[in-house]
Amino acid sequence: MSATRDGKTAIAPRSRSRQKILDAALHAFSRRGFHETRMDDIAALAGVAKGTLYYNFPSKSDLFAALVCEGMERFIEVLDREIVSDLPFPEHFRRLVGVHIDLLLTWRDLFVTAANPVAHGFDPETVERVEAARDRYVEYAASAIRTGQEAGYLRPCDPDLVASQVLGLFDGILRHQRRAATPLSRDVLASEFHALLTQGLLAPRPAKGTGTGKGTGKGAGTGTGTGTGTGTEIGMGTGTGTVV
Repeated sequence: MSATRDGKTAIAPRSRSRQKILDAALHAFSRRGFHETRMDDIAALAGVAKGTLYYNFPSKSDLFAALVCEGMERFIEVLDREIVSDLPFPEHFRRLVGVHIDLLLTWRDLFVTAANPVAHGFDPETVERVEAARDRYVEYAASAIRTGQEAGYLRPCDPDLVASQVLGLFDGILRHQRRAATPLSRDVLASEFHALLTQGLLAPRPAKGTGTGKGTGKGAGTGTGTGTGTGTEIGMGTGTGTVV
C-alpha cells in the first residue's frame, strides 16, 4: 500500500480487485469453459483494466489455479459450518449430503475442469496446484470420517481411500448431469448420493427363517428335552434327561 496526496492510504490493485476478478472468472469459465474464455472477457466482466488483471494473475492458467484453490477453501468453509449440529446423526448426515450436492451444482463447471487438469492442457505447475486443492478436500473429508468412526457412527474403513472415492463420485455425478437427456433434480441427486453412501448397491436380503429342534435325554431312565435352532433348515437341538 502507498500514501496518496491527501495522506490517505491507497489500497493496492491486487487487494482491491482480486475478488472481483475471481468472481468474474468463475462466471466466465462456468459459461464458456476454460479454453473458450479470454482474459479480455474476464477483465470486461470484472470491470477492471487488463493491466490490473495481469497484475493480479500473470496468466489464465494462474487465474484458474487460484480460482480452484480458493474455491475449494470456500467449499470447505461452508462444510465446516455445517459439520456440527444438534440433529440425530442420520438426519445430520443426510443434511451434509445435501450441502455437498448444493455446492457441487453451484460450482459444477469449475469441478469438471479441475477433475482432470492434465487433459485440459495445463502446465505442470498449474496441474500440481489444482491437485493440491483436490487433496485439501480429501484431507478434510478423511478427518471428518475419522471423527465419525471414533464416535461409533461410521463403520471401520480407510478414511483417505473413502474420501478419495467420494471426490470421484462428484466427478461421476457431474458427468451424468452433462450427458443425461434429462438431468436429475437436486433432490434426486441428493437422495441417490445418500443411498449409495449409506446402503451401497446390494439389495436388502430377506431375514432367515427359524427352526425348532428336538432333543433326547440319556440316563438310567428315560428323559425328555427340547432345543431350538435358527436358519433356513430344520434346527437341531440337544436336551437333558432326568434320571429315574
